[in-house]
Amino acid sequence: MKNAFVFLIIASLLCSCSSSSTATEPVKPTSTITNTPLPTNTPEPTSTPRPTITPKPTATPTPVPQPIIFEGSGDKIITLDEPLTAPRILKLSNTGSSNFIVKSYDQFGNDIDLLVNEIGSYQGKMLIGMMLDEEPVSRFEIQSSGSWTLIIYPLSIDYMDALEVPGRYEGQGDSVVVLIGEPDIVTFTTTERDNFIVYAYTNERRELLLNEIGPYSGEKILPNGVMVLNISMNGAWSMDITAK
Repeated sequence: MKNAFVFLIIASLLCSCSSSSTATEPVKPTSTITNTPLPTNTPEPTSTPRPTITPKPTATPTPVPQPIIFEGSGDKIITLDEPLTAPRILKLSNTGSSNFIVKSYDQFGNDIDLLVNEIGSYQGKMLIGMMLDEEPVSRFEIQSSGSWTLIIYPLSIDYMDALEVPGRYEGQGDSVVVLIGEPDIVTFTTTERDNFIVYAYTNERRELLLNEIGPYSGEKILPNGVMVLNISMNGAWSMDITAK
């Protein structure tokens, strides 16, 4: 037993010596090939759309009022559907042989203006509602022995007579004349024996140019910025206007 134990010790020693004297070859490292993925193509940035141009809002034109026409005969009270809150051109005609009288009234029945006071046939134009402190016209009173017509026009050059200055204008009866250019001096002339009244209108005021009884001939300086003349005359008249 004792020998067997010694033999096992020697055998293990021999094995140890044998294993320790044997050279161990180094293990060659195995090369691992890693497939590196190819770079992917980065998509090009998409182009940002340009901002669209927003069109400017178009101005809505204010509709021009249509002419209002009244026809009748004899004495008549005309009540408007709505008061005239803006300036207008009034055209009147009459075929009677006696007095032709036209008055304007506000909504409370107050007399605003005596527009026409003539005898016999009549035809003419005039401005109404031009003054800021003037009450809007709501009614017209007409006195006539015959047939008459009343037309209310918007304040537009389409319904006025026009004179390009310098120039001459020959009129008949009450008239509204728009002046084109830069007027300076006007010469009024009439051979009629009647009232001859002329008002000049600018953007800022109304000026009385003439208030005479014909026959008449004379010169007047027109105010700066004058645009429209309102002539009251029952008969033929003329005006010659120079330019600045």
